[in-house]
Amino acid sequence: MLHRRTAPVALLTCLAVLAAAPSAGAAKSHPTKVVVSIKLPAFHGSLKSSDDGCLAGRAVTMYRKKGGRARKLGSGTSNATGKWKVPVGKNLPSGEYFATVAAKGECKAGRSKPLPIG
Repeated sequence: MLHRRTAPVALLTCLAVLAAAPSAGAAKSHPTKVVVSIKLPAFHGSLKSSDDGCLAGRAVTMYRKKGGRARKLGSGTSNATGKWKVPVGKNLPSGEYFATVAAKGECKAGRSKPLPIG
């Protein structure tokens, strides 16, 4: 038997446990891998995912990092097979370059490995 003071605490604890438990119909999320390479005047690459629905129409953004700060260089959109390109010109200063893709629906965000230049 619960005392008057402990009954509300017990009820709140039960509700918190139920809220934290995954539901049977919870949506599954799919990781996205971003692959990047360079062929001037553009960075290009592809998205990889276990779900083909995570490949098309994704916004890919290219960044240059130097001295701890990342600067956006441009963005592009992936095609139906996950291929993308971001034009950046021919003169690239030294730094670490990387691409990101934002989360979309059940598709997780992703980030490429850094590509050092210079």
